[in-house]
Amino acid sequence: MESLDRSNIKKILLTTTGLSSVGQGGGISSYVNDLATNFVNKGYKVTVYLVRQSEPVFPTASVYDYSFFQIPNKRCDESVLVSEIYKSILALNPDVIINNDVSYIAGLWPVLDTKIIRISVMHGFKEGFTWSNFGIQGKMAICNWKYIDYIVCQNEAMVADASKKYHIPEQKFCCIHQTVNFVPVQKLEKSSFSILFAGGASYSKGADIAYNVAKELKNTSLNFEFHWCLPAGKYKKYFESDRRFVFHGALSRESFLQTLGNSDCILIPTRMDTGPLHLVEALAQGVIPLCNDVKSAIPDLKKSGKNGFIVKKNRVREYLRIIEDLSKKNIVSISDLAKESYQKTLTPECQVLSFEQLFRKNTSLMQRSFSSQNVVHFHLYNTALYHKVSYVRILNKVINAFEIVMTDRLYKNCFKYLLK
Repeated sequence: MESLDRSNIKKILLTTTGLSSVGQGGGISSYVNDLATNFVNKGYKVTVYLVRQSEPVFPTASVYDYSFFQIPNKRCDESVLVSEIYKSILALNPDVIINNDVSYIAGLWPVLDTKIIRISVMHGFKEGFTWSNFGIQGKMAICNWKYIDYIVCQNEAMVADASKKYHIPEQKFCCIHQTVNFVPVQKLEKSSFSILFAGGASYSKGADIAYNVAKELKNTSLNFEFHWCLPAGKYKKYFESDRRFVFHGALSRESFLQTLGNSDCILIPTRMDTGPLHLVEALAQGVIPLCNDVKSAIPDLKKSGKNGFIVKKNRVREYLRIIEDLSKKNIVSISDLAKESYQKTLTPECQVLSFEQLFRKNTSLMQRSFSSQNVVHFHLYNTALYHKVSYVRILNKVINAFEIVMTDRLYKNCFKYLLK
């Protein structure tokens, strides 16, 4: 793909609830910070709106402009915030808006200037029913889809599945894979085969599978080290007396990349229907990924046995067999193929070029006047302070599980006295 004419540089607004430059972890946080940085490095004028419930936070260092919007503790106060964000967008007058997971922007699509190129990124998706947040994140990404120019998915399977699930023409979707900025790490001398798992205690990221693989490894004679990143919860106690298992907890991005870069392989037994960022990070470092065969970016990016391995149905014994096989042979060729697959299709340059193809407006969208109908309440309210059987917490879970978009009208008519 050829880059667009640099004489027509766009002013880009990225909106998000997570941002790694303010210390937030998670895939979306890294995605947005990296995407903003990649655009700036290509000469674009970039502003990031961070919308979250916490006290105001600001980046220690960033190359893009930044504004913070605090989500109120009460839903009844959100309409004021939506109006504030809308006025800010009018003043900024961006050429492109790329919304990642902010429900307020999903509600504002119909009232934005029709000249603005409107892009919605689908970070979460579940083809079927789920009690997790992935379903509601997918639903928010397509909210007011008739007023969106493009819906970006992170793999080809999601394009087809989301189109089918939400009854939206497939032409509205496109696939742009995640990327990472390659950061070379200092390679340390080691005498054992190193395995990494970076899913903490999350079931959706396959922590139970990693735990069972680790238990099998414990009873082998292999010379290995098993590195577990993010808090491991109940899984940690089983291995505390065995020095071959290292539990790092939460690491800074720099420390994580150092740990990853010195690993031989990474376990990615995810159950999520999205492209795992750890896969791209591993390929960039030449670390061999061992992945579950979910319908995610994994089939798009890997040929099993070439630059990594796909394990059907997350079979623990198959993970173990592959690890045993890799530990007994020279893996340089597989590692080199992993690096090559990153360099050919997954670099920041590839990502920016893909987005630039969307900067040509090819649809004619309508525009409405701003009203309370454009208030779409925040879909991931923090309910941790409520008791586990609190009606607020349970109702919030049900709303998200059934992918109910909480418009202001729906809130006032149905949930005002239940959701405070």
